[in-house]
Amino acid sequence: MGLKFIYCGYSKCGTKTIAEALRLLNLTVYDFEESLLYCSDQWLQFLNPDTTKQQKLSLLQSMFQNVDAVTDTPSYLFWELLLEAFPDAKCIFWERDEESWSKSFMRQMEVNNELAKLPTDLLLILSKLFAPKARKMMDLQKAISPLVTGETPAYVKSWTVQNYKFNTETVRLCYRRHNANFLRNCPKNKRLVLDNINCGFDVLCEFTGYETPPRSVEWPHKNKNCSHTETLMGEHGMVRAAITKELMKTLQKLVIVFVGFILPVILFV
Repeated sequence: MGLKFIYCGYSKCGTKTIAEALRLLNLTVYDFEESLLYCSDQWLQFLNPDTTKQQKLSLLQSMFQNVDAVTDTPSYLFWELLLEAFPDAKCIFWERDEESWSKSFMRQMEVNNELAKLPTDLLLILSKLFAPKARKMMDLQKAISPLVTGETPAYVKSWTVQNYKFNTETVRLCYRRHNANFLRNCPKNKRLVLDNINCGFDVLCEFTGYETPPRSVEWPHKNKNCSHTETLMGEHGMVRAAITKELMKTLQKLVIVFVGFILPVILFV
């Protein structure tokens, strides 16, 4: 048991497409949303500078012992440590043309920020008071940001409800560094470098050793024009649903406290 495949392509390099393709092979996949929802505590501990390398390896083994494949952040950022934690795992990689990638990535940042309706500082205060799990997810995203963009944004939405604007050059530099590091240092016998994100199941299955799905199963194409963001963070998205559920539980507890302790005091004073 343990991790088998690490998709090392950068954000906006087919992470959602590969995640879905691997799921169609009946693999258990942790993409960004699963890491956010189920592993925020471990990832925050992993990113703590006081955590030793051995502790980090143990955290990775704990998080992914029952997972077949990982895609997107934070996983691809630490593919080298993941290979140490799971020596039998293999890597899959695709590098998108930088110009088209940059336009897509910056558009994704805009879409992400547009979903936030309140100032970031206000959300941080509210989440700390009423949704601690959501606060940890926000803390994790903040911790990941400098590794992906080269910046630590002070906000997503300012107090005047303006979106944070990323520096294109620092973002491009992070992209180049990641790709160059992978291509130079990932052992060739441990990797599949795709020529095209629409490589099809034959290429993927030859590398993974899994049976090719029936021809009726089409190769997926996920998050085109940032469409997956609504599924993740939109009004009916899985992350939004998890946050809403936590808020409702907190409100229920507050109502119980009010009815059981505070209301009687008010009534009989």
